[in-house]
Amino acid sequence: MSQIATFYTLSKDQSGLLLAAATPETKQVEKRFLYLFKKQVEEQVDHFWDFVEEHATEQKHYPYSGAGFVQLDLLLEDKGCMLYDLGRCELARTMSEARGASIGVFGHSEAAATLAKLDEVGLSEADVRKYFQEDYPSEDEDLGTEAVLAAFDICKTWMASVGENEIGLLIVS
Repeated sequence: MSQIATFYTLSKDQSGLLLAAATPETKQVEKRFLYLFKKQVEEQVDHFWDFVEEHATEQKHYPYSGAGFVQLDLLLEDKGCMLYDLGRCELARTMSEARGASIGVFGHSEAAATLAKLDEVGLSEADVRKYFQEDYPSEDEDLGTEAVLAAFDICKTWMASVGENEIGLLIVS
């Protein structure tokens, strides 16, 4: 299954409700089997995406596999700047655990700092091609380079979209 990278912004005031929605609810439900018997079973009810759809704004779509963001983060690590380190906080850690996904949370100041760091680090096509030539088979180089450069560019756009009283959610699942 392919990974998907998305970015949402929402009001900082919604953080507590977002965290509550991130953890699936366990309910006892009665299920019928063999038409005659009933059995109590636990069922997980997930409200996360409903909450996000209702309260958050999805930012510009990233058209590649979320693996491009994984590769970007690995490439940035060599430059001393990892996205998920910059977006790490208790909310991000707890939601990542609950969702089984990589989630970075960026308040306005964290997003601005991330944007500044990405501008400072810079990333050229030559840097990305060298990374793929060293670590991956050559047949992956062109598409991988394109996806990573697109991830770098859209990440800067996403970070710039986080308003004063908002948080940004970078989700790779």
